[in-house]
Amino acid sequence: MIDLRIPIRAVQFFCALVSLGLNGYVAHWYNKYSFYDDSISEVNFLIFVSLWTGLITIYLAITQFKFPHLAPAIAVLVLDALTMLFWFSGFIALAVYHSNLGECRGRVCDDLVAAIVFGAFEWVLFAATTVLGALAIFRGNGSKSSGPTTAV
Repeated sequence: MIDLRIPIRAVQFFCALVSLGLNGYVAHWYNKYSFYDDSISEVNFLIFVSLWTGLITIYLAITQFKFPHLAPAIAVLVLDALTMLFWFSGFIALAVYHSNLGECRGRVCDDLVAAIVFGAFEWVLFAATTVLGALAIFRGNGSKSSGPTTAV
């Protein structure tokens, strides 16, 4: 059996870093070049979610694999589900904002679209870990911190 948690957590962390960079650039651009005084709240929320994801994936990677007694399966499931909801609400809100812009061009708009795509991809990744965690708990494999595994 191959444990899918390690590569999925690594991809979640990497995508969170990319999303942090993209959203950070968009926030900087809005603060510096926009007619508005502040960056848009949707981008600010995705910056928070990127930081949250980085902290959560580090915590889950360390505790699930080195200190399993510190990561009960239900706590892992709750963190995955909460983070999945954060990413869903964030990328949907940013997509709605982008669709209401009218004309948008240039690098900042390309980065805005890329941030939406990475947010959607993060949502899919956390949906997968949430489903895998729920299946492990409901099948009885998650009573300890063993977590989801998949046979190949």
